[in-house]
Amino acid sequence: MTKTFDSKWEEVHKAREWGKYPSEDLIRFMGRKYKNTDRNKVSVLDLGCGTGAATWFLCREGFKVYAVDGSKTAVEKVQKLLGNIANKPYLCLADAAKLPFEDNTFDCVADIGCITSNTSKGINEILAEICRVLKPSGSFFSSYLFSSKTSGSDLGKELEPNTRRNIPEGPVADIGTIHFFTRTEIKKFWKNNGLTVTEINTLRRTDCNGLYTIDYYIVSAVKI
Repeated sequence: MTKTFDSKWEEVHKAREWGKYPSEDLIRFMGRKYKNTDRNKVSVLDLGCGTGAATWFLCREGFKVYAVDGSKTAVEKVQKLLGNIANKPYLCLADAAKLPFEDNTFDCVADIGCITSNTSKGINEILAEICRVLKPSGSFFSSYLFSSKTSGSDLGKELEPNTRRNIPEGPVADIGTIHFFTRTEIKKFWKNNGLTVTEINTLRRTDCNGLYTIDYYIVSAVKI
């Protein structure tokens, strides 16, 4: 098993204050999927929770929340962010490819920018682990799966096709390894690891007065 957590993220979380607000993509998915559901019975894993924006949102919405990250600093920031929130999550330090949970534990797993920060080998290992901990017919939501249309996809050190490291400028600069997906590749990765893709959408915007482009996939899937 590969250690998929990139130590660069420990440096990032120590140096930056970011990720305080939950992804609109996740808010939309959870609102639609669990609109008429008793949410305290829905177990959700926030995979690679970072500084806890999605964790905070899921707790506030009444889900039974679990959150993991490989960064000690990130986990400490999550604890501080949540403070005295009534619906406490189970929070722990762990690698996304070696989760401390039993098989068939979760109704839903959410990934906001964790999987994309890996090589192909790491991506496959994480997806296999997601499939393991999901209940049969459980849902997997993933966002910020960057495409090659994102600025910086041709910069930095090429580790393998579609994977770069130490990108020097743009929206994914200075955050270690980034894999840039294609739609076909997503379907193949997910299928090979027991997950059926039900929906793929894209979101594109520019930044810095149009200097940079951010283009990523938003994927919904279920455990086969």
